[in-house]
Amino acid sequence: MGRIIRRYAAHRNDPMTIDDRPSIAPLRSVPSALAWALVPLFGLISLWHGRDTGWDFRNYHWYNPYALLTGRLDFDVAVAHHATYYNPLPDVPVFVAAQHLPPWFVGFAVGCVHGLNLVLLFRIARVAIGARTSRDQWLSLALAVVGTSGGMALILIGNSSNDMTMTLFVLAALLLVVRADGATVEMWRFGAAGFACGMAVGLKLTMAPFAVGLAVGVFALTAPLQVRWRRVAVLGLGGIAGAALFGGAWAHTLWQQTGNPFFPYFNDIIGSPLILDASYRDQRFVPRSLFEALVYPFVFSAMWCGYRCSACIDTSSRSRCSRRCWWRSGWGWCSARAGAMRRWWRSGAWHC
Repeated sequence: MGRIIRRYAAHRNDPMTIDDRPSIAPLRSVPSALAWALVPLFGLISLWHGRDTGWDFRNYHWYNPYALLTGRLDFDVAVAHHATYYNPLPDVPVFVAAQHLPPWFVGFAVGCVHGLNLVLLFRIARVAIGARTSRDQWLSLALAVVGTSGGMALILIGNSSNDMTMTLFVLAALLLVVRADGATVEMWRFGAAGFACGMAVGLKLTMAPFAVGLAVGVFALTAPLQVRWRRVAVLGLGGIAGAALFGGAWAHTLWQQTGNPFFPYFNDIIGSPLILDASYRDQRFVPRSLFEALVYPFVFSAMWCGYRCSACIDTSSRSRCSRRCWWRSGWGWCSARAGAMRRWWRSGAWHC
């Protein structure tokens, strides 16, 4: 028994031996194949959710692409209130597809697109934890499943909010960055990462915080200081290009019509004469303290669950649903940090 354990330890510590073992190689490909196989499950979840009857869809996710494609931008005035002036491009593909394809097929396809988040998370986790064995591959898949089954993610599958679509660009940018750790990495990776994240920001402004986090992450990668600044600069240029290409035309349209390229937001700074000088920021979902910011995955999950379960008449049922949301979000929050700690520990960076 001791000899078997010693042989396993030797194989574990020798990457060449691990990669060359024929019995391990097929097992390493199973989690990757399973990650792709789970994508249609998101399409089925989308069909199970049924038709989107949320306020956002009824208010502007259907009207905005309709107004853009039928030439009503210069005719209608604030039909969807402030949301009338959101970039309509993310909603155009679903609107056009729904005109020519069966509704069930469109719903299934949107869910499958959202399911690609799991594949990207799996690849990110595999790189982040330094997966070299079958067990690491399965751990990466488990982290990806947790990351796409939290209190918010399951609700947004097949939803018209476009959050699960925009995260594809953000996660693609993050994947490019985590693969670029080291001093000798091609600069195009950072430009491509910036472009992908800039696409998300241009299409939906609420993705902007992820761009800031991506820049901080790039600066934290191992490299001389001058190389770090150069990488951040290339990342920024790519981000500007992506945001300008996918959001510049709409910003220019708003500038011509309202005098504010981000209308109605930041009007306390830009000062469009059409509305009051206010930021029009929604304060309901903003952390009010440092502690709340640190535990916000729990807070936001419970908050959203309260909205989702407002139709529950039975108080006990609502309480059980709230606990499930807290458990999912808490498990994802803790698992992500455990994976990061494992990566940090294995890197040896904690040594003095």
